[in-house]
Amino acid sequence: MHKRCFKEDCQNKPIMTCSCVPNRFYMCSEHYTEHIESGNLSDHNIGEIYTAPNFQTKQIAIEKLSNIKEEAAKTIAEILKKSSELIQNIENCVEKSCEILLKLGKRCTEIIEEINSTKEISNFSQLNYVENLLNLKLEDAENILSDWKFPTLNFNMTKSLDSVKDLFNINFLSSLLSFDQNVESGENELLFFKCFSKELISVNVSSLKTRSLYLQLNEKINSSTCLCLLPDKSLFCYGNLTNEYSGATFIIETSLRVAQLPSGTPCTGSGAVYMKGCVYTFGGKNNEGTMKRAEKFNFIQNSWESLPSLPQSADFCSCVVFNEQILISGRGNNKIFSYNPVTNKYTKIYTFSSEEQKLLCLGNERVYAILSGNVIYESKTNDITKWHVVCEEVLNLGYLISYQHYHSNSVFFINHDYKLFRFDLQCKEVFMVDELSNV
Repeated sequence: MHKRCFKEDCQNKPIMTCSCVPNRFYMCSEHYTEHIESGNLSDHNIGEIYTAPNFQTKQIAIEKLSNIKEEAAKTIAEILKKSSELIQNIENCVEKSCEILLKLGKRCTEIIEEINSTKEISNFSQLNYVENLLNLKLEDAENILSDWKFPTLNFNMTKSLDSVKDLFNINFLSSLLSFDQNVESGENELLFFKCFSKELISVNVSSLKTRSLYLQLNEKINSSTCLCLLPDKSLFCYGNLTNEYSGATFIIETSLRVAQLPSGTPCTGSGAVYMKGCVYTFGGKNNEGTMKRAEKFNFIQNSWESLPSLPQSADFCSCVVFNEQILISGRGNNKIFSYNPVTNKYTKIYTFSSEEQKLLCLGNERVYAILSGNVIYESKTNDITKWHVVCEEVLNLGYLISYQHYHSNSVFFINHDYKLFRFDLQCKEVFMVDELSNV
């Protein structure tokens, strides 16, 4: 007998049955509640209707599970292959490192023999004898090591090299043999790319110590690649220029694992800021010149989304979030614009005296704009349409290659000459902290 819902003229498929009456009857999902409410719950003996799955349903389930099984097998094979390659790579590098260090040891032996055979030296030369000897005689050893990079490994041998660093005072040995390859993105760490390399440089803004972090990247990175620090301390990277412009997009996790993301518009020199699950990027430069492009990367969708174009083109843009809006200013125009993600519209906020690059930063409930080699502007509290000059003796910054780093009531940033600057939010002045000459 065909099973139908107890309700007359109802064509819905029954899903439940009840034996509250001698002849068990059936209910659809729509009339199930109506029947339950018709008496005490204890009066009803509700049961589900079970039917055998049809052939098509079984086939779909089997097909999906087979695909998962196949992908699992492929993943296992890929993991085994990559682990085998990694082991081989480590073995090759260990062999190479031993070979190079043996050469270095042999060269040191030759220098010792030369020292022992030296019979005369002037009193003047005596003062700088050791320093000059090491600088000259180890120069060829530095050349031997200069093209060698040890792979990214997660164990630390820095302490064992401290004595070598103190004795010889040569940076190449400690940097090339440093196994300290984890990003410590603490409150003192500022990260930037060394130009045309696969090295991420970490500088401690308190101690001024730098570390080279070698990354497993497909290509060398230009220092004008757009960087944005995410809430979990990982680093969002977008855009590159080596042989041609690229929209390569990836994240550098704190473990130095590189996670590739879908590519954006090919360009370099964009500005970026994180806001509510997305990274918003503005401006940039390609073969046709400076750009008006604006896009956001949506982490939930794992994709790029186009935004309305900037009112004016700009590159090396600086962006900050202030009062639920994004403020943008860059090189190539003298404006600062606000972008409202809710209305999807721009508003011109202010016109500056220069079209050079500007660094936007926040502090004391205000926005500051540092114009390269010119002047510092400060917005009025909670009113970004009113600005005034607070300093007119600013160092020539050039163009900037790092994000804004806030620490101890100061904002730190790095320019294209690898100079570390500090903007003091109290006295509202810019200071050059250090020239990172060993980068």
